[in-house]
Amino acid sequence: MDDSSDDASGTASYRSAHDLPSFVEMRQQLKALRALTLFVMRGKRSEIAELETRMNEMADRVDAFYDRLGSRHWVFNDWISASEIDVILDQTSTPEEAEHRLIELYRNPEATKWHLLRLRGVSGLRERQHLLVRAREDYDAGRFDACTLLLISLMDGFVNDFEANERHGLAARDADQMVAWDSVTGHHLGLTNALKPFLKPIKKRIDEEVFEVHRHGIVHGSVVNFNNVVVATKAWNLLFAVVDWSIATTKKATEDAKPPPPTLRETFGRLAEHGRRKKAREVFESWTISRESEAFDSDEVVIQTELFFQTWQKKQWGRLVPLMPPQLIGQKPSGEAAEYTKSWFDMHEVTDVVLERVEYTQSSVAEARGKATIDGTTGNLRLRWVRYDNEGNLALNDEAGTWHLAVVAPRTYLVDEVHEQQK
Repeated sequence: MDDSSDDASGTASYRSAHDLPSFVEMRQQLKALRALTLFVMRGKRSEIAELETRMNEMADRVDAFYDRLGSRHWVFNDWISASEIDVILDQTSTPEEAEHRLIELYRNPEATKWHLLRLRGVSGLRERQHLLVRAREDYDAGRFDACTLLLISLMDGFVNDFEANERHGLAARDADQMVAWDSVTGHHLGLTNALKPFLKPIKKRIDEEVFEVHRHGIVHGSVVNFNNVVVATKAWNLLFAVVDWSIATTKKATEDAKPPPPTLRETFGRLAEHGRRKKAREVFESWTISRESEAFDSDEVVIQTELFFQTWQKKQWGRLVPLMPPQLIGQKPSGEAAEYTKSWFDMHEVTDVVLERVEYTQSSVAEARGKATIDGTTGNLRLRWVRYDNEGNLALNDEAGTWHLAVVAPRTYLVDEVHEQQK
């Protein structure tokens, strides 16, 4: 049964951490594994049971945290270790005690360096790093009001930058717009709950001390007594939760962009193609073209091999990029790909290359053989090539494709006499 509740935007908040999509998927996988152990893998039963126990402990920890501190608008996030949360839950019995212990964790000087280092890696906060440093300095010095004001502005600007098409800061959003997909901050007592006091309009002046991050009242001057460690620490806690929200939102966009699972017809089509390719590999007969052959100079692998050594010797890294393994180059921009290629070959020197033959050892695989001197060592050359199609898949020799290096470690291109004799 799904206990999650849908907000106005159609995004689900979670009544329990057990309802998170990743936990639900893991439970289903473990259920399938348990069924499998009835027939095979019987020795894995204890490992599967232990994994299930740990998974349930993780979800129970999150729920226990929110049972204890959710009503006080604290958000469970990934910035404090699970073991520290366990200690708090084990050694306290009231929300007040748990809150006090949680604040102690945030005030730990060692946490300062770790938190700022991690935040530096977040786009939108990296550009505001100087403000983060000042906020932490104010926090450590007991200037809690100054710290809170800085963190409020940081959160507002970060959310505004995060979704450039929306251009709405945190203060301009409804709490329901901040539900985090597949994140512990998406708990119904998590971020959306903590944002209630943050977004609450306060027009009448409040003179007594407050212990919530009343953003509206603080910024507009109607809340005048908020200079305490509780408010400032909740501001840090809220910032970390907002960062977790951004990470979860990015993850969901990535998941949504994935192609749908294949249809039954597509699956059978892929199986048929797999069978065809397997048969082609099985019936392939190896063959060799040597320098004495009239077709030697026009052979594709011969041409690629000679081009490879020429560009390496001339240090023309941009021309060497198309010969690299596609899985290494990926979608790198041309300049970055050239620098990456340079990092592999610039420190090595190759001379006296004599190409003698090309051995087509397998379908889609060839070896250029001969002699060469690399880094002053002369030996037998063996340079492996692999044929790929335009989508980066192995191309059979009768299919359209291009040859790419199989390995980019130059010192492996020479093989000793013993290896050659064994071969």
